[in-house]
Amino acid sequence: MDKKILDFANLSNLSLIEQMYTKYLEDSSSVDPSWSHFFEGIAFAQTLSHVPTEQTSSSGVETSIAVLIDNYRRYGHFLATTNPLDLESKEHAYQELLSIEKMGFSSADLDKMYEVSGWSGEKEISLQACLDRLSRIYCGNLGVEFMGFTTPDIEQFIIEQMEEESAGAFTREEQVTAFSKLVDTEIFEEFLNKKYPGQKRFSIEGCSLLLPVLSQLLDTGNALDVDTFILGMAHRGRLSVLANLLNKPCAAIFREFDPDFISDMQGRSGDVKYHMGYSTEIEKGQKKIQLELCANPSHLESVDPVVLGRVRARQDLLEEEKKSFVCAVLVHGDASVAGQGVVYETMQMVNLPGYETRGSIHIVVNNQIGFTATEKDTQSTYYATDIAKAFSAPVLHVNGEDVEAGIRAAKLAMLIRQKFHIDVVIEIVGYRKYGHNEGDEPAFTQPVMYQSIRKKTNLREVFAKQMVEAGVLSESEAKAIETQSEARCEESFKNKTQAVISEKEEEKTLVEANPSYMNASALRTLAKRVCTVPADFDLHRKMRRVLDERLAMVDEKGEKNIDWGMAETLAFAALLVFEKVPIRLSGQDSMRGTFAHRQATFFDQTTNAPFTPLAHLEQGQASFEVYNALLSEYAALGFEYGYSLENQKGMTLWEAQFGDFANSAQTIIDQYIVSGYQKWGEKAPLTLLLPHGYEGQGPEHSSARIERFLQLAAFDNIEVFVPSTSASYFQAIFERGLLKTGKPAVIFTPKALLRFAPSLSSFETVIERKSLPVICDEKFSSGVKKLIFCSGKVAYDLREARGDKKIAIVTLERLYPFPKEEIAACIEQILGKKSSSIPVLWVQEEHQNMGCWEFVKPRLEEIIGKRANLQYVGRAKSASTSAGSKALHLKELNQFVKEAMDVL
Repeated sequence: MDKKILDFANLSNLSLIEQMYTKYLEDSSSVDPSWSHFFEGIAFAQTLSHVPTEQTSSSGVETSIAVLIDNYRRYGHFLATTNPLDLESKEHAYQELLSIEKMGFSSADLDKMYEVSGWSGEKEISLQACLDRLSRIYCGNLGVEFMGFTTPDIEQFIIEQMEEESAGAFTREEQVTAFSKLVDTEIFEEFLNKKYPGQKRFSIEGCSLLLPVLSQLLDTGNALDVDTFILGMAHRGRLSVLANLLNKPCAAIFREFDPDFISDMQGRSGDVKYHMGYSTEIEKGQKKIQLELCANPSHLESVDPVVLGRVRARQDLLEEEKKSFVCAVLVHGDASVAGQGVVYETMQMVNLPGYETRGSIHIVVNNQIGFTATEKDTQSTYYATDIAKAFSAPVLHVNGEDVEAGIRAAKLAMLIRQKFHIDVVIEIVGYRKYGHNEGDEPAFTQPVMYQSIRKKTNLREVFAKQMVEAGVLSESEAKAIETQSEARCEESFKNKTQAVISEKEEEKTLVEANPSYMNASALRTLAKRVCTVPADFDLHRKMRRVLDERLAMVDEKGEKNIDWGMAETLAFAALLVFEKVPIRLSGQDSMRGTFAHRQATFFDQTTNAPFTPLAHLEQGQASFEVYNALLSEYAALGFEYGYSLENQKGMTLWEAQFGDFANSAQTIIDQYIVSGYQKWGEKAPLTLLLPHGYEGQGPEHSSARIERFLQLAAFDNIEVFVPSTSASYFQAIFERGLLKTGKPAVIFTPKALLRFAPSLSSFETVIERKSLPVICDEKFSSGVKKLIFCSGKVAYDLREARGDKKIAIVTLERLYPFPKEEIAACIEQILGKKSSSIPVLWVQEEHQNMGCWEFVKPRLEEIIGKRANLQYVGRAKSASTSAGSKALHLKELNQFVKEAMDVL
């Protein structure tokens, strides 16, 4: 810690402090920002009636008392007794600020009385009594971190809640409910350990307070009209949450432990039991709560943005005042919340227009170890939760063996979230009873820690003793609750073979467009509306020219073809108005488009006010939302995946700035998008727009890695498009909006082709929607000497080089599902009954170990049969995606195009 900070706070120089404090009260801008920051929150005359701030005495005792109280509010958490293990305590330099000597007092002052004007319910109080009360409030088993990084109104609210000690009263009903949750949790875990010893279950024992805390969040939220909770968590404690919070039948969970268990997944492969999601409805009093736990893989924290996306989608269906009734609860581990970057990306969304969800509740289950690594190995910060400070999220540090502290933290967290719509963090500090999984021996790497853990009594016994001593329950009543819980487990175990988990497969359908709507006249009318802004809107002159050009593209004269930006706009407009399909599009710079091709939103040149024509086409249309995303791929794509899960009737699109950047979100692609249905039965109609094309821009602006998506294509899980014309793109977008199978898609969009004349289609060709999945070469009716298959931009390089040579060039506009029948028909159309063999090539601009070659080779060979030998022409294998210079790029291009023309 910087020594200057401590010197700054040394209150032995009271005259200087008094002078600066007086200046601060008169005008906060008149003092150095460092002083202003220090005095934030202690201008008590302005924010509290509890503590006087008038400088009534030259001795400065009132100022000293005020700073004493403020210091405990700020730094008391450093002395809070939140660690239940008997380990070496951590020290922080700020702890010195709670020394009475630092605040101008001495031990001789402890019995002296000081005026506090009602702060403690008294007009005056002794220094010792003041210290005792502050220590009890801020340095007990609940430490609160909030001063100096939240706003004054939030600080004031938390101060009132903490210092009005009756505000967190622990009622008898709450105590019994918490005890019941503890009993169910620990007996369930012990039962699993007894019946399935050594099997992985990732026990929550040592942090079993999690279940009472979650239960209290539901209760408090229910009282505040929250009716939907969507949870995300990793494997630690997940089975207990499923059984004891979401009420998943224990029999079903026990059945999943059996070695012969195979779920009825309609041919899908499923996932391990501690990754599966679950949805239920529970009753709280007279109200019902929808409670959902999201499915997720072992990739820690990856589910965080998925949860937020689902929450946002639910909220978007609600009126403004009811949006906060849907709440995200994210359960983190201490090592993962500190180490996984996706946590920061997700928390960054808290105030962003396209992503905010009225705040989330974060619970950090801090068992003080990450697999085998301690916090010294895994975090550079004092707390694992220090990331919260960047987003002004209050942090409530709880001793994992103090049930009352946990319940109070849960109440306070929910109150803060509902009142201020911000993120709030609860850290439950406990321990892990066993190893990372139940087959590990943790003492290999943490012998001292586990010596302390082995001495521990389980929390339900500790809490039962407390309640019996307090007269809340008798010993027989406490025992009866345990007996009932044990009986539940035994009965469920007996009935486990009857627990059947089955799912009905929904029929896959393609909803056809209404032909009365999809005609030239109707679409032209929409096009004119898209190109219209309000009369008083000060449009940039260049944007006026763009709109004029777009109007010319749909003019009946047909003198100008449709560019890709207009094709997309028309597809969106048709879906919004004719089919009533809501659309959400997000990505980095997606309002304008990376290549200035979209221009979905215009900005008034005088007022900077935005206007999005697609959102204002006509009354009764579906909603259109376009957002510029935060500079993130991982969390941003995870969010859209979650959104699409809830937006089954709508169209959700995520666009990468360049397709190459999608690999920053590879976890979401691999673990959720392409496999989520096969593992979990999740249908995500999410469309990825990935700009792809080799134009000499270097290795990071060329390839969207088509090969990776094709490698992941199986089980009819995704659609993969590489459109080469604006008509193909229109058709891909429009039909994606109609498709109701819940299947994700990847569209490899172009860069150089966006305004490239040969790739632009006529208005009539666009509305025909006949460009997918194959564009068959109709240039030659007979006498073809060579047949070339390709995809994307390279087709135009080949056509330019072809000239008058009788070479047929066929482009595959959709690669998966592979259009076998359409390709066969195209070959028949081009070659007819021709028996003699001609060269058949696959040509691509990507390197041989990339692109489509390895995917299309066996499939094309099967179609071609013995009529020809399929040959590869393109760049040689490479470790890098493309050349680093334009000159080398062009040299490679010219070489393989010439080779394609020369092959005999």
